Amino acid sequence: MLQKHREGDQGGRIPFRSGRMYYVNDEWYFTTREGEDRGPYPSRDEAEAALAQFVRSLQAEQDGAGEDDAQD
Repeated sequence: MLQKHREGDQGGRIPFRSGRMYYVNDEWYFTTREGEDRGPYPSRDEAEAALAQFVRSLQAEQDGAGEDDAQD
């Protein structure tokens, strides 16, 4: 699978960022690259699953946008 990088990012493996997940008042959250907080989730596992789904949805949007550009 081809991984896309933000403009200015170096290629290679994308590091895991533990700072994206955090725990406040017995609830779990994650932060997007844009600085948006998502949550709360009752467990870290659920927050990680939601983060994975969020990333997949962004990738699908980018893949769809690329297809539209190719048709023009």
